[in-house]
Amino acid sequence: GLSYSEFYNDSNDKDGDKQVAAGKKDYQTWLKTYTVSTRFNINDYWLFKLEASYNDGFGAVQPVYNSPADLEPYWWLFAAKATVSF
Repeated sequence: GLSYSEFYNDSNDKDGDKQVAAGKKDYQTWLKTYTVSTRFNINDYWLFKLEASYNDGFGAVQPVYNSPADLEPYWWLFAAKATVSF
């Protein structure tokens, strides 16, 4: 699968000017994500999924979980998931 999404904390501040005026980084107002994923059906009851996302910004990430000093505007997320149905 392929997907692209955009999220803005404030639809009237898509360029981050209000964030900069508040002493934050402009990319803390948006999150733009490109994702590639694949799924493997091992059998009727078990599947395995891999996903890679390239992200621009931190608009949807809560600051309590990340120090603003440590944030980079561009970052990757890699995920793996196994599901068993019974």
